[in-house]
Amino acid sequence: MRTSHRQIRKRILDAKSKISDEEFFSSRAYNGYLTDLAEAATKRYKRPLRVRVVADHDDDTVAFTDYHGIYINACNHITWSLPTRLLRSMSLEGFNAHECGHNLFTDNRIWNSYFSKLEKGKFYPKVPDGLDSMQKLHARDILEAVLDETDTVPYQVIMSVAHALQNILEDGYVDARYSYEFPGSPAKGIALNNLRFADTVPEISEMINRKYYDHSIVLNLLIQYIRAHEVNNLSGYTGEFIDKLYQYIPLVDECVYDDDARSRCETVSKILIDLWPMMQRCFDALRDKQKQAQQQAQQQQTQQQQQTQHQSTGTAHGGAFCSTEGARAQSDRSSNILTCKPASDGRLRWQK
Repeated sequence: MRTSHRQIRKRILDAKSKISDEEFFSSRAYNGYLTDLAEAATKRYKRPLRVRVVADHDDDTVAFTDYHGIYINACNHITWSLPTRLLRSMSLEGFNAHECGHNLFTDNRIWNSYFSKLEKGKFYPKVPDGLDSMQKLHARDILEAVLDETDTVPYQVIMSVAHALQNILEDGYVDARYSYEFPGSPAKGIALNNLRFADTVPEISEMINRKYYDHSIVLNLLIQYIRAHEVNNLSGYTGEFIDKLYQYIPLVDECVYDDDARSRCETVSKILIDLWPMMQRCFDALRDKQKQAQQQAQQQQTQQQQQTQHQSTGTAHGGAFCSTEGARAQSDRSSNILTCKPASDGRLRWQK
């Protein structure tokens, strides 16, 4: 062990600690504690897995895994919303367990195949079974839209929704699998984080009033259901959004307990196809935003060109003093363009 786990647990329970939670969680001892837990769970890899915990209130990062190991920001909005060091530590152990779950159980090869095929206009591992005639048309439209280079908005929305669905379903799978394989405090941490995260999702009517895109509302309901098995519907909303959730629950419940990632790939495709009409509702608004961004970029480019042309007017004598750094002018003795920049004496002069 890298550190005494007994001492770490005593310090977690110490209500009169002289150091702040930020200092404690980012300490070498606590990092070693979480690294010990991670390596104990992922020892089948037979390679060291380092856990790095930082405490940065200005960083929106929660947690992720890369080739260097597991990175957790202790000051993330979920952990820091909890009132005590004990609960915060339980939350961090939960994020550590969640990332270990991805290391152990997520089949990245399958998901890489899914998205590489989708970008080429194909569903992986196959077109979903049981589609009705309208859904088959939607499936064809999606694959055609992905390949349409003249309009990038549908492609961007399709890939964004597909990635969101992958994250939702895969997170549900690894949390359920890890909690089953490793019951105890890490599993409690996973459950704590999921419940707290679900609480941060706005209520349905609030999302509607704030004009969330329609398909985004459905995705947020799926997130709440996967994490907490309930949704925030204090207003008693009834309508297409909650109907879509109820429609998808049997698909979700079946795939998040399936060890074969291809079942979740097929569920992503089924939901993506069914959401297609709802996704199209945001296309015009996104095209308008894209057009406005392009116009602003063109205006800025035109202004820069005009400024350059303005700075390039007139003539100047090489070596003479000038006042505006970066200004340009025609040499009065040759065809060279001179630039106003610092000379060896530190003063601005006209130079080649």
